[in-house]
Amino acid sequence: MFSNVISFITFVLIIKSILIRMLNTKIFVGGLPTDTTEQEFLDYFSQFGPVKDSIIMMDRMTNRNRGFGFVTFETEEACTLVVN
Repeated sequence: MFSNVISFITFVLIIKSILIRMLNTKIFVGGLPTDTTEQEFLDYFSQFGPVKDSIIMMDRMTNRNRGFGFVTFETEEACTLVVN
């Protein structure tokens, strides 16, 4: 039973470190013009470092962007460059 507790604690610590890393590489981007394309969005943020994922949130009814999106960088350093 003791080894199960240690395994569980180890698992929780690993998940926690992954979540913290994810939070340190993902940013919210607001105030986007409604005519911004996915490619323009990706091109702009790629200048700061490798982008793992980017998405502009779209309105399902009008198929226009909602003026905000998210960018996930591969490294914390790239994310830091953007926000500083």
